[in-house]
Amino acid sequence: MEEMFIRFCELLTSNPWLQALVIIVFTGCLEDPARCAVVVMFAAGHISNWWLTFASMTIGAVVADIVLYSIGRFAIQVLIRYRLAEMERIDYIKEKYGNHAAWASFIARFVPGVRMLVYISVGSMRYPFGRFVGILSLAAAIQAYLFLLAATFIKIHILPYLESRVAQVILAVMLIGAVFALTRFLTKRTKKHDDEEIKQQHEEIAQ
Repeated sequence: MEEMFIRFCELLTSNPWLQALVIIVFTGCLEDPARCAVVVMFAAGHISNWWLTFASMTIGAVVADIVLYSIGRFAIQVLIRYRLAEMERIDYIKEKYGNHAAWASFIARFVPGVRMLVYISVGSMRYPFGRFVGILSLAAAIQAYLFLLAATFIKIHILPYLESRVAQVILAVMLIGAVFALTRFLTKRTKKHDDEEIKQQHEEIAQ
């Protein structure tokens, strides 16, 4: 899917608005791996409009997170019924971060592997939608800026040594692979930590 995204953006270089739409869709669906692809393509010159790319990455993140929030607010029982989410973990997140939902929502945007659970939980808390969107918009804008800052660094300091397209593709694959690995690691680590605390809470209640 990442390769499809890269091909789309390369073919749409002459149509920046259509390219922006592709970035919105793929950054919303693929999250950080798609952002890594945007970084490499921006550095390589396949994406040239800084402000349009910044806006597209921000909008993609906000839309995806609003979907997760809406699922938590309006369809949490469907997730539980089909075992797509664990109520114990959602209750644990609500209990742990219920009084700090704003900070949890902001920080989760920068931590791969925890966004889905946090935003679904925040939605199930019925946290004010307008405030949630405002926090997310700020966090997503900062995140997009940091990724584009990385793209500028790569363009100036790394790509001059990687003139061939093959080398650039290898760099993109390495970045995407690293993000996937980090996401899986943090997801497993977070789940293990949460499960241990939930188990400890059950033991304390039993005593």
